[in-house]
Amino acid sequence: MTMNPLEWLSPPIWDALDKFGTLLGDIMLVLTLTGAVWGYLRPEKIRRWFTRNRFSNVGQPLREGRYWDAIVFTVSHADVPIWVLDRHNPRHVGLIASTAPESQSAAEAIRQHADRNGMQTHELQILEDPDDPNEAKIKTKALIEQLRHYGLNSIAVDVTGGKVPMSLGAFMGAEESGVSTLYVTAPYNAELKKPDLKKADIRCISKPE
Repeated sequence: MTMNPLEWLSPPIWDALDKFGTLLGDIMLVLTLTGAVWGYLRPEKIRRWFTRNRFSNVGQPLREGRYWDAIVFTVSHADVPIWVLDRHNPRHVGLIASTAPESQSAAEAIRQHADRNGMQTHELQILEDPDDPNEAKIKTKALIEQLRHYGLNSIAVDVTGGKVPMSLGAFMGAEESGVSTLYVTAPYNAELKKPDLKKADIRCISKPE
C-alpha cells in the first residue's frame, strides 16, 4: 500500500503552514492596497512608468513624412526649424525662445512660415534665463500640456536650437512628459556660415514605446 507523502506531515507542521499562508495573504493584501492608494494619489507617475521613453532607436535618420502631429522647437535660428517643418509637415508647432532679440526674431519667422503652410502655432514660451535648464524643462512641459489639450498625443521636441542648457532642459521636459526628442545634424558650410541643410538628417534621440 502506497502512503500519501502529505500524511507524513505532523499536525504542528500543518498548523505552521496554515499560519504562513495566512501571513503571506495578508502581506499581499497590504501591498495591493498600498499600490492602489499610491496610484490614486500619484497617477502621473504611474502614467510615466508605462509611457517612459526607450532608447532602442537612438540616432536613426528619419525619412520625410508626418511622424508627429506637433513638433516643439528650441529656437536660436529659423532655417533649421523651417527645414524640419517642410520635411515633416506637422499640424501644430510650439516654440521656445530666449529674451535675445535674434531668438525671438527667429521664432517669429518660424511662426509666419508655419502659418503660411496651414500649421497652427501656439503661445511662444520665453525663457528669462536660457542658462537655466530647469526653466527650459518647465516651459517645455507646459507647452506639451497645451498641445495635449488639443487632443494631440503624437508630439516631438526638437532640441537642435538654443543654448546647450536650453536643449538639456527641453530634453528632460520631453522625457518626463513621455514624448519623442529629435536632433538635426548637418555639416557646417563655412562659406555660407550656416549648416548645409542639403546634407542634413533628422535623428531620433528617444521615443516612447
